[in-house]
This record gives sequence, C-alpha cells and structure tokens, in this order.
Amino acid sequence: MKLFPIICFALTMVFWMPLVMADTIVLNNGESFVGKIIFEDEAQYVLEVQFAKSIRDEKKFLKSDVKTITKQTADVEDFEKLRVLVPVPDLVDLGGYEESLKKLAEFSKNHPKSTKLKDVKEMQELLDQELAVVRPGGFKLSGVLVSHEDYLADAYSYDEKILVRKIQHEISRRSFIGALRLFAQFEANFADGKMREEILPSIKQVLAAYRTTLAESLEGYDGRTKDREAGLARMSLENRVDTERAINEEMAELKNRFDREKIEKNPWVTPHANMKETIIEALRQVDNEIRRLEAPSKRQPLEFPLEEVYRSAWFCLSTASAEDQKLILENAKRDRMPAVYLTKLQERLNIEK
Repeated sequence: MKLFPIICFALTMVFWMPLVMADTIVLNNGESFVGKIIFEDEAQYVLEVQFAKSIRDEKKFLKSDVKTITKQTADVEDFEKLRVLVPVPDLVDLGGYEESLKKLAEFSKNHPKSTKLKDVKEMQELLDQELAVVRPGGFKLSGVLVSHEDYLADAYSYDEKILVRKIQHEISRRSFIGALRLFAQFEANFADGKMREEILPSIKQVLAAYRTTLAESLEGYDGRTKDREAGLARMSLENRVDTERAINEEMAELKNRFDREKIEKNPWVTPHANMKETIIEALRQVDNEIRRLEAPSKRQPLEFPLEEVYRSAWFCLSTASAEDQKLILENAKRDRMPAVYLTKLQERLNIEK
C-alpha cells in the first residue's frame, strides 16, 4: 500500500503538534534550550526536549552552568494548548464551535488574572462571530464563511466541493474504502458536475492500490489460516477452547456484517483478512468499478453544467410567474438535476410564499 507517499508525509508534518515547550534554560556560554523541566535537585536540572513526533531526549544541566531560567506559568502553558482553536478549520460543526468556546471560558475561570485574558477574549469574539453564521446552517470552506442563505443559492456547487474535500481527506489517510464509498455518493449526485474530472484520476489510483492490497491479502489467506491453526495446536486445551470460542464469535459477527452489506447492496463491502468470502467480493467490486470507469460514458453531455443550472434556477424562481416557475423546475429535471436539489428548488417557492 504505497499510495501517495508524498501526500501522506506532508499531512504528517502538517498535523504533528509538538510537545508544549514551556521552559527556557540559558547557559553561561550563551546557549539556550527550550523544553520542559521534569526534574530538579540541588545540583542540576533535567530538561525534556522533543525533536520530532516520537523523539524526545533528556538533557542535564549543572546549576553552576545555568545563567537564567524562564519558566512558563501554568496559565501561559494552558493558553498554548488553546492556540490551535483559532483559526477554525473548514467544516467545523456547531458542536465544535461550542466546545472551543467552552474551553476558552474554562481558561478564563481558572486563570482570572492571566496576562492572556485579552487574547482569549479576542478568540472568543472571533468564534462568536463565526458561530453566528454556523448556527443557522452556515459553514466555513476554504477559510471563507458561507451563510446558510448563500449555501442554498448555490447548494449543488457547495455540496460537490465539500464531498470532493471529504474524498481527498480519506485518500490522504489511506482509507481506500472510505474514499470509494464517498465516491459512490458523488456519482449518485454529481456525475454531471464540474469536479468529476478533477477527482477521477485519484479514484483510479485508489482502485489500483486497493486492488493490489486485496490481491495480496487473498494470496496470503491460506498461509494465515495454517498459521492460526498451528498457533491453536500449540496452546493448552483450556486456552485453545477460549481462543476458538473468541474466533468463532468474531467470524459470526463478520458473517452478519457481510450478509447485511449484501442485503443493503452496499457498493463496497468491508473485507477482512480472515474471511475469504469478503476479500473475493471486494475484489469483484473493484474490478467492476475499474471497468465502469474505463468504459466510454453513455451519458449525453449537458448544454449547461448543473452547477449553473441550479444557481440560475434558484435566482429566477423568486421573480418568475407561476407558469415560468413550473417550467424552470421541469427544465432542471430534464437536465438530470438530482432529486435532492430539485427538492431544494421546490422549497425555494415555499420560502418566497
């Protein structure tokens, strides 16, 4: 599974948050070290320094070599943990905003004399301003706040962008099934959208990588089964009985999930390394999807992109006559507007009333 190593490495760097470096030690020779003092006695300090996500080191300093020490107070240290709350990332929901405001309020309560209260207040004001947009149904996308009214006026385009963003996120975290399940949703509503050509190459790469993973898993199935049986044979009778019971329970759960996914006609079943049937079915689904995407499209091209059709219909409905309103909706349906967006346009008439 070597899909997009550069992307994954970049995301690792972006989302890694280092240890809060609270204390600064300056030596007599001018060198300085930032970290966290984790031990102190009459003769020395021990400073924990974090160099990378999983690399920490402890440095010892004789007190006679130390010129100054600047220790970060508890309120400053707590404030450093709150810095990540602003700016707010894209698509944070109402609950996310409320949780952030709760944390800021707790800081003010716990540190009523902190020098950081002004900064906290500014953060609260910013969150409150954005919350006023998010609470009625708005959101932030690409760093820009979108009101609920603006969303409704361009819902097809916004939903398409949001879904593509979610697919790309699943790809970045190497969740092949997650990306493919979201792409199935994309195809249901946005097969005629502008962004399909943009996301399609990535989906094809996902399919190729996922197929390789499944094929390798299927190839190693017999070996895994033999290893499991050999492991059971080496156990004591009591342990073997308990382990076999646990295995049987797990297999029963996997079988129930697999049967349920087939009944629900899930386009992407959940494969499991110890259930051969699920791997074979997942491979079949991958091959079907690869063939579908490689085959010439049978869909007739639209005269206008659906993003434009929806946007135009939304604005025209408010001033059109009853007869023209009916015609606008009929034209949108003729242009293969998905049912969910036809409903939004129909609701536009109810809003105007």
